[in-house]
Amino acid sequence: MNNHNPFLRLKHFHPDKEDPKENHATECLAACLAWSPRIAAEFVRFLFRDNVPFALDEAAQIDVSAQESAEPYGCMDLVLRIGKQCTLVVEVKVAAPENCDHHKNQLKNYHEWLSTQDNGKLFTLVRTRDLRFEKPDYVEARLKWMGLYERLKRLETQMTVPCEANLLSSFCEYLESEGIVMIYSTAELLNYGKGIRAKAALSQVFGSLREMLAAKYKLDLETEIAIFLDQQPPRLEVGKIAWKAFFPQGGLRRIKLHFVYEGVWDHKSDEFLTEIRLWSIGDGDADWNTRRKMFSHWAEFIYGMTKDMRALVDKRTWKTGREAIDFICSGGDATRAPKWIGSFKTRDPSKHDMDALTEVLFHDIEEALTLVEQLS
Repeated sequence: MNNHNPFLRLKHFHPDKEDPKENHATECLAACLAWSPRIAAEFVRFLFRDNVPFALDEAAQIDVSAQESAEPYGCMDLVLRIGKQCTLVVEVKVAAPENCDHHKNQLKNYHEWLSTQDNGKLFTLVRTRDLRFEKPDYVEARLKWMGLYERLKRLETQMTVPCEANLLSSFCEYLESEGIVMIYSTAELLNYGKGIRAKAALSQVFGSLREMLAAKYKLDLETEIAIFLDQQPPRLEVGKIAWKAFFPQGGLRRIKLHFVYEGVWDHKSDEFLTEIRLWSIGDGDADWNTRRKMFSHWAEFIYGMTKDMRALVDKRTWKTGREAIDFICSGGDATRAPKWIGSFKTRDPSKHDMDALTEVLFHDIEEALTLVEQLS
């Protein structure tokens, strides 16, 4: 019996603890490659960016294996063997981080294993590239799921065998529905106040961020997405569970990523705001009076790290920068607490494609979480 039969392989699927979608996506991709020699050949061309260093056609014998274990090197996501010409290993990521010791050690171990194989080559396939990660020289290419999706969509239009075309269509639909590819554009996102596709685009951004955060912080984090709220911009809230004990009330329990679009909060353009809220009037005047010295210390620290601090004195009056710091340190208005004090980091979505936007927003949230962690 063929151990690489796709139906039999899917029976052994189990979710990866760090990246629940990774193993399933890998098995589905492996099934497509095993079922169709043409799709497998196209995938190899995709890996080499159409510069395949050996003869390859649709009749080439490509052996496909997923979750292949090779002790002591580890378990490799996807292995392709093209006869004796080449052995290819593809390390697959969906939400799991690239810029971490675990990923770096994986690549190093797989590279060492490939040195024992015939013409071994190593690749990575990720949803979003981490801008801080530098690809080792021994990794042939660092590819994206979106690039593969676009390649397979083009191939689908060229297929003359209906079952292969249906296979590609179903796999691409799977990538869309699971949020493994970002099928929306920032141009659609910027029409949030007007269209349903923009709301779907934002849902995909927030959903991807939530998965990436869960993969990195595991059970230490809690998140909440609030998109369809009247009179409020949609937002993603992120907080560490341990903060509830240290911050018994107030905005510091959660970092909030707002998407503020034209017409909301008097904004004239669309942007993302990562909010660290030190204080809000809803937290209680008594608490302000007893803890305002601590708030002033926190404000100084945050301002020193971000160069952004704001205080809302009344409904329309803002103090910013050093003026806000001086206002907070002086205790504000002696007769009443300020309406709000905190910090914003802004991002213009029009300057990024959807993958890059997701990456910079993830880094903004990470930065904010690190700053608040230092307060606790």
